[in-house]
Amino acid sequence: MEVIKRTINLEDYTDRADRSKTWGAMTASTFFIKIILTQTMDNMGLFTDIDFVAYDKNNSTVDYTILKDKLNKLNQKPFSFMTNKPNPIFNNLNTPYNLSYVLRYPTSTEKDYYNYVNAAITGMTESKVEDLKSYDRNLPYRTGFDTNKENYSNYKGDPIIGVDRIKTYGEPRIYVLDTINDANLGTQTQTTGLRYIEYTGKTRSVILDGKPMTIPLTIVNYIGEGFNKTNITFSGITKEEYLLGMISVPEVYDDVFIERGVTNVFENHLRLAEIKSLSDVATYNGGYFKVSRQ
Repeated sequence: MEVIKRTINLEDYTDRADRSKTWGAMTASTFFIKIILTQTMDNMGLFTDIDFVAYDKNNSTVDYTILKDKLNKLNQKPFSFMTNKPNPIFNNLNTPYNLSYVLRYPTSTEKDYYNYVNAAITGMTESKVEDLKSYDRNLPYRTGFDTNKENYSNYKGDPIIGVDRIKTYGEPRIYVLDTINDANLGTQTQTTGLRYIEYTGKTRSVILDGKPMTIPLTIVNYIGEGFNKTNITFSGITKEEYLLGMISVPEVYDDVFIERGVTNVFENHLRLAEIKSLSDVATYNGGYFKVSRQ
């Protein structure tokens, strides 16, 4: 364990208001200290992309030819799973609930791990109403007006026409981003995009750039899409020995500039221009000139 010591200047936390009854007393109840946490880990280097062969229920035989050739070159024996069918500790019947979406079963496919939670995700954020400001000088924040419209596809591949709109500009302000324009827009039953609820009469304290500030209370919520084909993949991670320690692809610089010796023939003559006396000839550049004494 490393002990980190910091010195705090209490002057910033002391009451110095003119004619204050608590003048000179420390009135702060909290202190903000910046501590830099660092972590060092070994870089495993580059991995090799190898196409993953999905499990075939009709053909349980797995082709380990590539792996066998690799082991033979290293004079290593085959692994046990190459000759015997894998036998996991858990199976579909005795797997704990909290591990059911984590463990890899030999008979499982990618779709077996899909879990459309459709859970409501809620959090606090900063005001985003500026993103819906229009060009109307007299009424910049217009309700029912689409400041932006964008076409995109959801995780199922279904086309979505999302709009950015202010639903209400009273108290609270309700506005949406990338939401389908239907009866659910801006309500608790909204299923696409982001929904913001901003309270102008309520505030919360935050730390911005190391300074405590007070901002309007803004709540954002959306429907989580769970585990689907956009965030799950079956792939084999392969590490080849000769890439151990290699963290990036070698860069080859092919811009080679050859400076030809244009002035080499005249170099001795040019250096003579720096000689001011005969003694300089013997001492110049540590004996550059060969002096023959007769």
